[in-house]
This record gives sequence, structure tokens and C-alpha cells, in this order.
Amino acid sequence: MSTEKMENIEPQKIFVKYLPKNITVDEIKAFFSVCGIVLKVYLKSLKSPDQGKPTYICAFITYGTQAGADRAVSELNHKEMKKGHISQKLSVMYSLNYEGRKELQVDNSKEKKVPNAKEYQELWLKCSSNAEKINQIYNKPEEQKQIEELRTKKCELQAKQDELKKTNNKLKDEINLLRLEVQIKNMDIKNTKLKEAQ
Repeated sequence: MSTEKMENIEPQKIFVKYLPKNITVDEIKAFFSVCGIVLKVYLKSLKSPDQGKPTYICAFITYGTQAGADRAVSELNHKEMKKGHISQKLSVMYSLNYEGRKELQVDNSKEKKVPNAKEYQELWLKCSSNAEKINQIYNKPEEQKQIEELRTKKCELQAKQDELKKTNNKLKDEINLLRLEVQIKNMDIKNTKLKEAQ
């Protein structure tokens, strides 16, 4: 993947919108851990820009690896999450890094102004509208197929390696047994010679 495509993305971090109300950090960790080890969850609420619409719950989730974030965006985007009798369809996307957010900052006498909540909200809405394009960048069927093939080959090689270890141990046991038989035969020959000498 080119640097240009990743320059505005935090590869191990995702942004999730429309979580069920009253959801807990532990429940979020349990739900998203199916894709990889979750290191950190930051839960917050944002007001909808449309008048009359309620506040929605969102979260920033940091995975231990990029593969975990990739799986979450690929497999959990638009998936329903339940909390009691409430079921919410999630919006899962990659989190923007500083470079992706700084376009909202205003240069004031060479000092960068930190964006306010509304500006952050506008940026995340923009990111949401481009979620499909971002997913296309990260989720290529050809690459996924190659990864699966490599995993299959790895499992096959591991199985062959285990089989060779068993065969090797068996050969070692047979060699030790042959050595013992040779020693016994040599002792028998010596005993026979001693008897003949007497």
C-alpha cells in the first residue's frame, strides 16, 4: 500500500458511529475483539448536524495491529450491534491522523488553532461520506485471496514440519535400539570366546 494512500489514516485506529445508547467500554471491547486485540477505547457522543435529530454515540478504537483495524472496517461496517432491545447499524471507518485533521486548523499569527467540536464533527461527517472510498483502498479482494493462500500454505508447512519431527524422533529411537542390539551381540561374542578359552 502506497504512503500516499495512508498519509491521512491511522492504520491501527478506527472511528465507529451510531453505537447503541448506554453502551459500555467493556461491551465495545468484547464486540470488536473478534477482529483483533483492542488496546484502547475512547467513548464519546456527538450531536447530529441536522435539526431535531438526537445525539449519537461514537468511539475511537485502537487495535494492537493494523490487521485488526482492517478486519473491523471490512467485516463490521454496517453490521448491527444490539444493546438490550435496541439494535443499531454501525458505521466503521479508519481514523484520521493529525495530517488528516489539520486542514480544519486555522493559522493565527503562526499559531495553529485547535478545531472546536463543530469543526471536528464536520470532518468526521466528511470522512463518513468517503468511507466507501477508504474501504476500497484497504480492502482488495486480490490481496485478501493471496493472504488466505499464504495462511493455508503456512498451515500445510507446519503440519509437514510436525510430521517430520515425529519421523525424526522415531528414527532416533530405532537407531538407539540398533545400537543396543549391536552391543548385546558384541557381549555375546565375547562371552562365547571366554567359554571357548576355558
